[in-house]
Amino acid sequence: YKYRVKLTPGSQKRGKASKQCIDMFLKSDAVAKGGKNTLRDSTLNKTAAAVERNQTLMKTTVTENEWIQTICGDVKISAPGASKIAKKQ
Repeated sequence: YKYRVKLTPGSQKRGKASKQCIDMFLKSDAVAKGGKNTLRDSTLNKTAAAVERNQTLMKTTVTENEWIQTICGDVKISAPGASKIAKKQ
């Protein structure tokens, strides 16, 4: 799976956890779109277009309320880069 987080019982509320997950997914895409790859220009353009499409779908198809209702109770998020995002908020 491209977008993956591990939710364990914890003290973080559902709303804040869902926003943190979405931010984490969008920022991981921004790094991929940033051009750290050493691919050809045409491949990089296709990758950037796919990243842009994924971001748009993530923002528009699932509402914030649906994200919150999907998460059960108070949670702790475990994922690569989750602690960096939590410190920024």
